[in-house]
Amino acid sequence: MRRAILIGFIIGISLLQFESVAFSQIAIITNKTCSVTDLSMEELRLIFLGQITTVRAGREFALAAYKPLHNLFLKKVVKMSPYRYRKHWIRLIFAGHGAAPPKQFENPKAMKQFVLENRCAIAFIDVRDVDDSVKVLKINGKLPSDKEYPLQ
Repeated sequence: MRRAILIGFIIGISLLQFESVAFSQIAIITNKTCSVTDLSMEELRLIFLGQITTVRAGREFALAAYKPLHNLFLKKVVKMSPYRYRKHWIRLIFAGHGAAPPKQFENPKAMKQFVLENRCAIAFIDVRDVDDSVKVLKINGKLPSDKEYPLQ
């Protein structure tokens, strides 16, 4: 009996965590001083693949990833599995491409601190964790509050 209750509790917690990620909306954020205000989905994809490494003004991007949304972001934006994405970055690094893979964060507060410290940081985070310390980028001309926002 206790075992069944414990298993049910564990399954319930797992489903709550899944539901939380499944209904998360991704926001793309940057430092308030970064000149970038809008990216296309393709530009965002190429940035996180290390194929676009600098802002139009010449500054290098510093990439950050919010671990709880990493798989969802890869599916919606990069169109790769986590395995293929890691393999892609390993290839870039060994080829001496010069791009740095996204720094991984478990904590949204630490990620926002990274964005504050890096003038042209580009990061993805749950829209519920956005505050006025960062700038939210438009994607395809849409903000997360718009109906047609592509990362819902």
